[in-house]
Amino acid sequence: MGAIFNAEIRCMMYVFGDVDNPSSETAERIENLIRQEIRKLLLETNAGEPSISDLLFTLRSGSHTLRCLQNFGLN
Repeated sequence: MGAIFNAEIRCMMYVFGDVDNPSSETAERIENLIRQEIRKLLLETNAGEPSISDLLFTLRSGSHTLRCLQNFGLN
């Protein structure tokens, strides 16, 4: 699967002060890592078809992450 959020990740790297001109390759690697972690979290739910509530339940102990997702509109 190709990099879908490449531009957004590069913007976040710039805004957070990581680098002035982030490379597309680095952003693609970050996106792939994020995808892997989300897949791992969804597999922990042991659900046949994972839903948003399954993901939120899995992240319940990470209150900061959970708040960020809820603010993003995943509730």
